[in-house]
Amino acid sequence: MINLRSDVKNDAYYALIDYAIEHADTFMLADHHYTWDVNSDYRTIFKKLEPYLIHLDDQQQTNNAISYSKGAHYYTYRCCQEAGHILKEVANSLFSWEFPSLPEDLSFFYSDGKPLLTNIAHEHMGRIYMDEDEAILLSNRIKGLFLGLERHKQFDCFLQDAIVHQPESLSISSFGIHELPNEICELKNLKHLFIFEQHLFSLPEKIYDIQSLETLTIYTANFKGFSPRIKEWVNLRGLIVGCCSYHDVPDTIITRKDVALCELPKEIGALKKLEHLEIHFSNVASLPDELQHATNLKYISLHNSNIKEIPIFLKKMKHLEHIDIEITS
Repeated sequence: MINLRSDVKNDAYYALIDYAIEHADTFMLADHHYTWDVNSDYRTIFKKLEPYLIHLDDQQQTNNAISYSKGAHYYTYRCCQEAGHILKEVANSLFSWEFPSLPEDLSFFYSDGKPLLTNIAHEHMGRIYMDEDEAILLSNRIKGLFLGLERHKQFDCFLQDAIVHQPESLSISSFGIHELPNEICELKNLKHLFIFEQHLFSLPEKIYDIQSLETLTIYTANFKGFSPRIKEWVNLRGLIVGCCSYHDVPDTIITRKDVALCELPKEIGALKKLEHLEIHFSNVASLPDELQHATNLKYISLHNSNIKEIPIFLKKMKHLEHIDIEITS
């Protein structure tokens, strides 16, 4: 079993559907028949696939990912080129198979009922069932199919494969790295970056070249802060930093007074799309006045900092819905 590291989109999705149709015997969709109305396109998909329907069950008997909840109808279809064409016509990514836009959790199975590809779209979880060598061959064949391979235990290999497949979401966690290489900027489509590396105390300047970035989460033991180039993240909507975060707890844990993060750059005010800001366990004692120019900010949270009072300008920000700032006495 090999996990998908990211969604499979566009040409990679179409190629994956072709592969699954060729190698699997059946595919399955779930309809949880929720009580609220669905759009007409949703029901049209079942109509289009009706000629290939093998059976309809009220309860999925096999033990697979698509049966995560009760009260659904499970549609099992025959794999054929015509059905595959419909799957490619109505969707352009694996994780888009989610209510209310589409029936849920497109998954493929062999004739003996064992899975080839399973999908829990709303959790962004997908698995493909093959050995490592087969997975490497398939990943090499389909650019955009970013799989969780054994070789990814080496960070350099992980990053190089990410650059090849250009995911929109990337999680960098527990590699034990002390720095990010400048090659990170080659992830041209990256929208969501999650980092949990306790020894990573700073970001390379080249990371600010990733203008597609929409959310950034950083958990580390210590963090030095952001460059004024933060203003170049023009699409950034969410920013979370949590210091004193460990995946391997050391003998000595950093105290807050030793955390290097003591201020946010004034250029953060240039982030017109920023909606969500969290900074936890830092030495930040004040917020830059320029933050009030981040006019889309809706949520701000600072805990375990040196903030002595809530800045007046925050209370005047019209779009700010939630202020969660812990005052230090």
